[in-house]
Amino acid sequence: LGSLRLLKSSGTAALDRVRTGRIRTMPVGPASFTLATSACARSGSNGAVFDAIRETEPLAYLELGDLHYANIGVNDPGRFRAALDQVLTAPGQAALYRSTSTVYVWDDHDYAANDGDATSPSRPAAESVYRAWVPHHPLVSDGDTGPIGQSFVAGRVRVVMTDTRSQ
Repeated sequence: LGSLRLLKSSGTAALDRVRTGRIRTMPVGPASFTLATSACARSGSNGAVFDAIRETEPLAYLELGDLHYANIGVNDPGRFRAALDQVLTAPGQAALYRSTSTVYVWDDHDYAANDGDATSPSRPAAESVYRAWVPHHPLVSDGDTGPIGQSFVAGRVRVVMTDTRSQ
């Protein structure tokens, strides 16, 4: 499969036949599969751990927070987009994200400044960028704001990702 990418210089989309990915659907009923989890990656990390996770061929990779350590404490969507760009362009992480479904919920460093909570000035930017940039299952909140908690079913397993940071 080729993937569509935006050419930054021209602002147009082009088919990228170099970087490819695959799509797998969640099983229904009894099934055997692997779910991989991790948290707390250095910003832009290219650690071998991402290759090790990819090599297990998980059905899904659950990123449980601190995807980056940008510690953004201001309402600036551009800074959140830049932090995600840094993560998504790190070769090891990019290869993992192209190879498996990823479900992501934030923690403090990737939502706000260290130990940020619902009162963080970064909350509006973090929420808007997450909803616009991060593929996700239906969120528990239908509006433009609210928790990014979500759940999905794989086989006979319900996975619940709670947003304990922004709430």
